[in-house]
Amino acid sequence: MIFLSTALSTALTTILGTGTLSAQSGYFSEIKMAFTNQTALLPASPILQPGPNNGSYLICAYILQGAGETVGADLNWTDESGHAEAAVLVSAPGSGEPGGCAAIRNKANTSPTIRGTGDYSGNYSIYVVGLGFWKVGPDKQAGITEPIVGSYPGQTSNLQDTVLLAPTDYDTYVVAMTLTAHSSLDNVTATLIWYDDYGPHLKSITSSSGLLTNSVLIPIRSVNHTYLTVWTTGTVNDKYDLYIRGLKFGTPAQGTGPLKSYSQTFLDWVNPVDYFEGAVPAGMWLMSATGEYASATQRLTLNGFPVSATTETVPAVSGIGVAYEPNGGNEWFSTICGSYECPEYSAEFNLVVF
Repeated sequence: MIFLSTALSTALTTILGTGTLSAQSGYFSEIKMAFTNQTALLPASPILQPGPNNGSYLICAYILQGAGETVGADLNWTDESGHAEAAVLVSAPGSGEPGGCAAIRNKANTSPTIRGTGDYSGNYSIYVVGLGFWKVGPDKQAGITEPIVGSYPGQTSNLQDTVLLAPTDYDTYVVAMTLTAHSSLDNVTATLIWYDDYGPHLKSITSSSGLLTNSVLIPIRSVNHTYLTVWTTGTVNDKYDLYIRGLKFGTPAQGTGPLKSYSQTFLDWVNPVDYFEGAVPAGMWLMSATGEYASATQRLTLNGFPVSATTETVPAVSGIGVAYEPNGGNEWFSTICGSYECPEYSAEFNLVVF
């Protein structure tokens, strides 16, 4: 394959693979941090050991707090072009969502930080988990397992209190759920229910005539001696497909795990790119994509199924999406900047299959 960057052509670059099953193209590291029993707003605190290389990461945070608390969590980092970036992982005051995730590209020799926001009256804890994406090994995903697997294709009726997991310990998970209706006449809601120290939480997604496929990626804390369950409600005139996969983040360790990587990085480019990754196997597809201009603030669009994201008034853009592909499929990564000649930019596509 030929890669064109700033020194070469500024025309649209199309890069084709072989059309056969794509080989894995990357490695993972696991992120796991805990800031427990906080009695004041957490100041900006590093979540990674600074390293010598720029890196792409998926960062998730879950806040364990009582019903009366309204603590949130912000993530801050420096991208590889030196821009200060920020994302709200958990809104404050509390919006009912105890956790959230962000895709970032972090500059070498710096560490992303997380801080508490909002108000508090008692103690709370912030749990951080995530993935680092690397072109060079070794793999460091041996601490990650996939204990949550729910596949319900072609359903013609609603599911009732279906158990996905009965935890035997207390840890942090990242759960992906996708719901697809076969017909615009189907109006189905899938609800995931879990229990942390303070009781039950739920997250729902709906498939309807205006949105046949819906999905979500969320971190959860599920306490032992409880159940993680899923329900569906609504009208089923034809069929619907529901898929749920969940990763447990245990003690980080070197070695292989359940994740497969199909990733490409386009650093210091000045031409739009259309890259054919090839055939990617069946499973839950999780896309974590980031892009940033070196200095310009023009629009930059990233397309890598199931993510399409566009910058607004800032030089960076990112997106996270999940989709279950029961038969696998071909994957393309592309960028759009409004013309055939772009200001210098970088884009990173990290497709995770599990």
